[in-house]
Amino acid sequence: MLRGFPPQPPPPAVRDSDGGGTNCVEVSDSLPALVPVRDSKTPDGPALVFGPSAWSAFVGFAAGR
Repeated sequence: MLRGFPPQPPPPAVRDSDGGGTNCVEVSDSLPALVPVRDSKTPDGPALVFGPSAWSAFVGFAAGR
């Protein structure tokens, strides 16, 4: 099962929240052809995995909102 977030050492990740700090996600850049995203409150839980172009399209859409 691909997690994308190896347990040790933690991958370089970007964390963002809703401003209140309760709804954080982490995005890893540790895999060259995949962009795994996970809930920072559940680091051992599942990750959503996107291709780079799909992630870029999502970020572009979200930035415009």
